[in-house]
Amino acid sequence: MENKGAKISIKSFITSFVIIFALMITAGILTQTISPGEYQRNINDNGIVEIVPDTYEHVYGVNYNFFRVFTAPFEILFTEDAPIVIMISVFILIISGAISIMRKTGLLDYIINKVTLKYIDKRYKLMGIIILIFMLFGALLGIFEETIPLIPIIVSLSYALGWDIMTGLGMSLIAAGFGFSSSIANPFSTGIAQQIAGLPLFSGMLLRTFIFAVTYFILYLFLYLYSSKNSREINTQNIKKIPKNIKLEKSSAIFIMFILIMIIYIILSNFISALSDYNLIVISLVFLISGFSTGIISGKKIKETVKIFFSGMTEVLPGVLLIFMAMSVKHIIISGKIMDTLLYGISNIAGISGQFTGTVFIFAVILFLNLFVGSASAKAFLTLPVLIPLSDLMNITRQTTVLAFTLGDGFTNLIYPTNAVLLIALGITGVSYSKWFKFIWKIELLMIFMSLFYLFIASKINYGPF
Repeated sequence: MENKGAKISIKSFITSFVIIFALMITAGILTQTISPGEYQRNINDNGIVEIVPDTYEHVYGVNYNFFRVFTAPFEILFTEDAPIVIMISVFILIISGAISIMRKTGLLDYIINKVTLKYIDKRYKLMGIIILIFMLFGALLGIFEETIPLIPIIVSLSYALGWDIMTGLGMSLIAAGFGFSSSIANPFSTGIAQQIAGLPLFSGMLLRTFIFAVTYFILYLFLYLYSSKNSREINTQNIKKIPKNIKLEKSSAIFIMFILIMIIYIILSNFISALSDYNLIVISLVFLISGFSTGIISGKKIKETVKIFFSGMTEVLPGVLLIFMAMSVKHIIISGKIMDTLLYGISNIAGISGQFTGTVFIFAVILFLNLFVGSASAKAFLTLPVLIPLSDLMNITRQTTVLAFTLGDGFTNLIYPTNAVLLIALGITGVSYSKWFKFIWKIELLMIFMSLFYLFIASKINYGPF
């Protein structure tokens, strides 16, 4: 990745393919061994489909053909998930093509060289700033997949500063994911969950801010210790030798302007709901325009720029297949009508538990279902209409249930191979899933234990207002 564009390595593809295929097979086996069933559903005042509690019943006549496991990735195109799968696929193709142009013209190297030269003697200060920015993106704005275009840039910067790919992924991908998980005012997890629970929007912020601060400290310390052991010497003379380039200066100014436009749009989308549906489209257009602008300003002909763009797209095509396969796991479970059965069974276990134990079960339910349903908002509407009444019966405050949901929804996004954002990030940086797992499993395990600690605090203080 250090000197290459966004290209999915063969090893990375094969490892991810085997793991996701195994999950598809497992999902298929579950459809053959678990009785199908479903809850009744209603459409609320906002037009969102919600589960009606206490309406679960077995469904007869469902015979899911196991061999549909092999066609499931293609069946996605004929489901309600088709638009988002297609949008994500087109998004990553356009981003990869645009980044390829920026690399070929030398723009990214030029920008990274300037930043490296400025911060080479205070790189750990820069690390702290980058981690904080990406965490705030997730914690305040609910930004996760939108950070994908910035990941190759941060990874390249990491390498220029004497660190490795994993440190770059930590400063960008992990930081955004951990920020999303330790939500202060994340509209897509905490916001929606509190609305379903009938809580005041973004209430209980003090404890969540504490969780965010602790998470930031843990992540910074983790990356500091890791990068200290895996850093290398940098020849600063080579950095200083790169002369000023008028064309690249202009391209840099245009690129930074477009990045600012993108950030402003994303911020506005959190206050104007109609804009949020177009986040990926706008980001794609921003990078498409800035990429071609860079090519033209650098003096390349349009034909050559287009060739570079499509070359960059083809290098990540295997990642599109992985995304379709990952999404098919959820499709298999739903087609076999066992999703509601799984939810019903686990909810019954939680229903007979004590207060804190019940909270842990709710947390575990979300952890488990996050393997199949990555979207925070979709998972909220799927689970909370059932889990909120259960929490009332167990004398668990609704705010504690929302916290259990938020913590259970977020952290495992960075380790579950069914998460599309993780697959894209690993794909475009050429990191195999096995290598990633070895890197992240310890801090992931720590964050799960920390989540249990936070839930223990919440249960003891009757985290509210109710």
